[in-house]
Amino acid sequence: MDDQEYNAQRDELISRFRKSLSQPLAERYFGEDELISVFDYATDLNDDYLRIEVLLCGARFYPESEELNQRRGIFYDTLSDTARDSFIEDNASQEGMIWDIMRLRRNPPSDDKAEESLDYLLSCYDTLSDEDMIQLAQLTDTLGQYEWLKKSEPVLRKKVEFLPVALYELGVAADRNDDAEFGIRVSEELTRIEPFCAIYWQLLARHYSVAGDDDKADQAVEYAIAINPDDAQAYFVKASCDLQAERPIEQIIPTAEKALALAPDNSEPYRFVASLHRHAGNRHRAQQVLREALTRFPEEALSFIPDIVMDADDADNSIDEILDQFYRLQVDNSEAIWVSWVHFLSSMGMAGKAQKVVDCYYRNSGLRLPATVTAESYFVNGRYAECIDQLYDMFSESEIPMAERPALSAMLLVALCKNGETDRARQLVKQYFDTVTISSFPTVASRLQYIGSLHVFQQVSDMLDNHVSRRTWREFNPLFL
Repeated sequence: MDDQEYNAQRDELISRFRKSLSQPLAERYFGEDELISVFDYATDLNDDYLRIEVLLCGARFYPESEELNQRRGIFYDTLSDTARDSFIEDNASQEGMIWDIMRLRRNPPSDDKAEESLDYLLSCYDTLSDEDMIQLAQLTDTLGQYEWLKKSEPVLRKKVEFLPVALYELGVAADRNDDAEFGIRVSEELTRIEPFCAIYWQLLARHYSVAGDDDKADQAVEYAIAINPDDAQAYFVKASCDLQAERPIEQIIPTAEKALALAPDNSEPYRFVASLHRHAGNRHRAQQVLREALTRFPEEALSFIPDIVMDADDADNSIDEILDQFYRLQVDNSEAIWVSWVHFLSSMGMAGKAQKVVDCYYRNSGLRLPATVTAESYFVNGRYAECIDQLYDMFSESEIPMAERPALSAMLLVALCKNGETDRARQLVKQYFDTVTISSFPTVASRLQYIGSLHVFQQVSDMLDNHVSRRTWREFNPLFL
């Protein structure tokens, strides 16, 4: 069976199963092997709803099925450690490689005992099913034992029921570990065994790309596309290889857009396409792609929203709603997370977006971020009255006197002048000159801050003495912002 025929049969089965979900459970008739196939495909798609429906069907029609019971364990393992551990405890008498793998996940060996544990596990079984091989490869990835998996290739070849599954898992592991030489060898063997399987050519293309053999990578991915021209993943791989080859972004974008058009129900291409448009300077299209993804995959909002915020225009008020959504979804809304986000956006020159993050935190929590963070954000965004209030509140509540915070004192002074509060500015200048001297600062770094602030205070003092106009104050920019 070639790749297209296999995909057609699989898609027909998935479609038939999805249609059956509107029927009572007792009227859904599927063979055990069909249910296992649907479950395994749903696992590839991270479709928990489909997997649960398969397990419900299996529990009704095949309650004694060992393979479906193992799939329950696999599902619980991906759901949470607690669910997996409870399932293992309730099935303590079960035997088999997948059960042993789940037990190792529950109680992983120390690094110095990992190889020994894996050797023992492999020695306990004469044959490995396809799922055994898949789960074993995932276990070695979890334990950081890629070298053990690679070293065990000869033994795995002898024990697996279907060699291409082992070779594919070895190739995928090599891909994760950037081991192009090993990956090329096993992937080339795969394409010789099954020359009409597109995913094997895609894997080979990725390895050639990492190895820097762009011509062979092109040949491999074009062969994959020829086998199945409607396979979104093939175009995704092609775009990735072109990116690795440092080809022009404008040449890569149409390929990535085609992958997105062919697989709108997969979230990964959205991120990739948006990142390409962002690098090409087309932030508007990046916004469109990410907002569509947010609509399609609301459960992944936490991963999309930061990029949406970065690509948005400062004047885009819809960002406030999106940030509020982020706050509601975020499990950990600790102050540190929001402060780090403000600092990151500020460091990227996105002061307007940083201010939206500051406002969002206050709007939803009722609490202010640290005054040093909010005051600077207000200052940079020209919200001088709020900056002034924050700094005066901080100075009045803090045990650290203004004299020991020269940078903030200078910020407050400039904010007063820009806000037209020249009388308060004169009082601050007098207070600073009367109470602060270089001897107040014990370290070199603090003295350098004082010297910088003193320059600002002297400059402002001269301008106050000369009674400069409001326009001059508005244009005053001693911090070169």
